[in-house]
Amino acid sequence: MFGGSAQQNSQYLIGENFYEALRSKNVPDELDRGAIVLLHKLRKPFALHTLEREALEFFSSSTVTVRHSELARTKAVMKLLEEIDPMPLEKSDGKLYEDLFQRASELDPLNTLTVDPYPCSSTLVQKD
Repeated sequence: MFGGSAQQNSQYLIGENFYEALRSKNVPDELDRGAIVLLHKLRKPFALHTLEREALEFFSSSTVTVRHSELARTKAVMKLLEEIDPMPLEKSDGKLYEDLFQRASELDPLNTLTVDPYPCSSTLVQKD
């Protein structure tokens, strides 16, 4: 980990954990090789976007220089977007969005839980 604010360290951990999860042998079998490659490519623009969005924090902690930020904004993001843009998300049966909707709305185990709608409540999940 690097020096800086708690928020910077949290953002670093998000990126690092995402990267490690993609490298893990436990990646779901439903993800084909193309999806994994795309997720690796999407990780980079996210990190660069975070760097640009929180530039003042990164500058003040000397984590990056102004030059690093300029390069990220002008060259790296555009190059990564060009790499990602032509990559289609597809399924062999042509029903990508139907499958994504069905997974999110019906198969996600979180849909079986009733979440307490009151933010000040100490109960996160309500018992049936």
